Amino acid sequence: MLLKNSSSNFFWALFDRGGMLLMQFIALIYLSHLVSPYDFGLIAILSIFINLSNVLIDSGMMGALIKKKYVENIDYNTFFTYNLFFSVLIYLILFFSAPLIANFYHIPSIILYIRILSLAIVINAFGLVQTVKLTRDLQFKTQAIITISSQILSVLLSIVIAKMGYGIWSLIALQLLHFFFSALFLSIVNKFRLSIQFSRESFKEQFSFGGPLLISNILMIINNNIYSSIIGKYYNAKDAGYFYQSNKLQNTPVGIVSAVIDKVSFTMLSKAKDLKEMITVGHDLYKYLYFVIIPIFVYFNEISEDFFIFIFGNKWIISAPIFKILCYAIIPLIIKILNRSLLKAHGETKIILALEFAITTVGLTLLIFVVSKGLHWIAYSIVLNSIIIAILSSFFVKIKLEYGMLSQFSIIVRPLILSVLSLIIVDSLFCWINLDSLIEGILKFIFYFIFIIIFNIKFLKKMLIK
Repeated sequence: MLLKNSSSNFFWALFDRGGMLLMQFIALIYLSHLVSPYDFGLIAILSIFINLSNVLIDSGMMGALIKKKYVENIDYNTFFTYNLFFSVLIYLILFFSAPLIANFYHIPSIILYIRILSLAIVINAFGLVQTVKLTRDLQFKTQAIITISSQILSVLLSIVIAKMGYGIWSLIALQLLHFFFSALFLSIVNKFRLSIQFSRESFKEQFSFGGPLLISNILMIINNNIYSSIIGKYYNAKDAGYFYQSNKLQNTPVGIVSAVIDKVSFTMLSKAKDLKEMITVGHDLYKYLYFVIIPIFVYFNEISEDFFIFIFGNKWIISAPIFKILCYAIIPLIIKILNRSLLKAHGETKIILALEFAITTVGLTLLIFVVSKGLHWIAYSIVLNSIIIAILSSFFVKIKLEYGMLSQFSIIVRPLILSVLSLIIVDSLFCWINLDSLIEGILKFIFYFIFIIIFNIKFLKKMLIK
């Protein structure tokens, strides 16, 4: 029943995150031709501070409110009051510490940029509770419309700013305007009104669930953003920009999957009656997800380097091989995301914290060994880290949820083998034919997915029946 009811929610959650990332992707392509790698590098350096601040404001309590069976107005208002006051505090800290950050990177211009960009933290605080309310009510369609509308407006305005020659300010505007329009539309559409109220009991209850998630999310942000920041320190802002662009594009498909899982899978799994039903729903759900995701990413990895140069141009050619390396991390990252959702739905926030601690520890350890060897070695360290954590997360799911690793990997191995086999067959067919590169690419794409469908025809029939 849960699986059937989730189909519409999955579509709108996918449209929400997918549409937003698609708009960001379009903006990324367009702005990359107007803005220098150096300016992108400055944004990459600053991103860790902004992302960490937003995680601190959330404090993992969004998940607590979504999971809680009965939520009263005082719970929402407590979360809102905490968000508002803490976001202002963090903004003031960043405002006054901006000169120290600039001295650390030896880039004086960062002072003004971080003081303006940090306003996004305060603006974002006005939309978090509204998002929780819509998520609890399973109003994914409303969220999707708000997200896409705000993203379209922010992208269009940032492109206008870039066309006027303002460079990095277009990238800053892209983030600020998205948070502004999103918070504005959420307040208009959602009739739920907030007020300044605070309950210690409610805060303790929310934080008891969200506390471990807060620390795990902090570790996740550090792990995702530390590379560009370190590169900006030990190399230069331009190299940070090259790496940031590769990482940003690689994170686009991962971000889509992650958002769908967090918004829909977690919500639906949390509503399961017991552990047995949760595992059953999760297994069936993930089987379908892997069927769609793995063939796409196997093919995407094959064409990744040429694809990168095609959309960004020779100006970013240094980023292309880095992007290809990072693409090997996509499937392990998705395995980790899906396992994290299961653990979160079962309330295993301490295990999630342990996983994020392991990711950060292993990642930083590998980074220490490879940072002096160049950008390619740093990219390979990310791939190795993602594989280690995918296996470790599956092990924790087995121990805590009694969901065997054999059952977990059985729904991964089949689509992976068939995808690789389809790719080998297609490459073998076209190695004897001399065609224009564009026509060959289109035909390879068509034949690859024809073979995927043929190999999975029985599975498709079962899926359509369900």
